[in-house]
Amino acid sequence: MQCISCLKELLSLMRKDNDVARFVYHLPPAAYQCARFTDWFRPYLEEQLADPSRASAATNQYYRNKYDLLAKAMSHLEALEPTFAEFELEQRKKLDLCLAKKDRFSDLASNWAGMKSSEVIKHFPPKLIIGKQVAEERQVFVYDEDPYVKVEIFELDCEYAYSAPTGLFNLQVPHIELGASAWQTQSYEQYKRAQAAEA
Repeated sequence: MQCISCLKELLSLMRKDNDVARFVYHLPPAAYQCARFTDWFRPYLEEQLADPSRASAATNQYYRNKYDLLAKAMSHLEALEPTFAEFELEQRKKLDLCLAKKDRFSDLASNWAGMKSSEVIKHFPPKLIIGKQVAEERQVFVYDEDPYVKVEIFELDCEYAYSAPTGLFNLQVPHIELGASAWQTQSYEQYKRAQAAEA
């Protein structure tokens, strides 16, 4: 319930202050399957609202408080949706401008799964997934004049990919499975098969 309470307070603050809302919206995501920090808010709240223990709210004060907090958090989130839509439109315009100019992220059009897949959350600037090191590190700075502190800075060459989050998976790392429950995981391939079976 602490997470729900904290999220409710954060959403309340974001609702009151557009600068705070903009800052939080543009924070890096907490997980590979998200494009922005705020992407997990709605799925989390909806999952909590769907909890079967909701039936206990009529007789149990703990659950009554929990679902009151969830209702307030969802109310704040729904009030913020138009603001989030504005921020998303700003990001989309920057993405389109970047693709048209081809001066920044010049390889984005040819190397980003988001260009070809409608599943990928369109976002800007593109997030990077850093892969394995491909060359020896190079020392570019040393500070060793203090008897207690030595500072060394190294430059590394690594593989990278543009993150392609869908909200559930990341198409750049499809082998990372979704935690479907506390005991089960689901691969992207299994997810797509299940979707095709439902269609």
